[in-house]
Amino acid sequence: MPNRYSPLSVVFLALALSSPAVTAQTPQNVPAARVGTPLVLQPSDGEARMRRPPPTSLSTLAAPFLIKVDERNGGAKDFVVFTEDVPVGQTISPHRHPHSEEIPFIHAGTGTAWLDGKEAKVGPGTIIFMPPNTGVRLTNDGKQPISLMAVFARPGFDKYQRDISVPAGEAAKPLTAEELTAIRARHTHAVLYDPLPGKPR
Repeated sequence: MPNRYSPLSVVFLALALSSPAVTAQTPQNVPAARVGTPLVLQPSDGEARMRRPPPTSLSTLAAPFLIKVDERNGGAKDFVVFTEDVPVGQTISPHRHPHSEEIPFIHAGTGTAWLDGKEAKVGPGTIIFMPPNTGVRLTNDGKQPISLMAVFARPGFDKYQRDISVPAGEAAKPLTAEELTAIRARHTHAVLYDPLPGKPR
């Protein structure tokens, strides 16, 4: 078998491996500061919350969800992870995240997604990639809840989700149209909502 390395490259490799100056600057020798807390999260682990029932003119989704990882849960600085079950017949309202990528992963259930107006069927094992500012809507038109996990590349949407919900076990007082409109106006850096088809603005 022919030798793929020239004598000169072998010399450079030997010098690189034996040079203390080079090895002292390798990333492996620089201790990384730990940020956050390592977590192993079972399906029911996380910050359990219940969405306050929204006015039907603005949304149809009123369901529990779990914030699994964010700045409060684990100390994550760069992303947010949450899980939820979208009930049969309910819709994740048309919206977009102007500054964050998102990847939803469907564990169970079936439905229809629209990405920038393009329709696609989703089911167990489906992964959706949403670059920043992608318009999305997801409807559960199947026969069982859609169980999904969503990963966001930047924090922000977690704060909106807290504002429209209460900790699990508390009474979830319905949101008025004025309340939800005001909450959405505070979080336009994280999420922008469109009106549902056929619904007034």
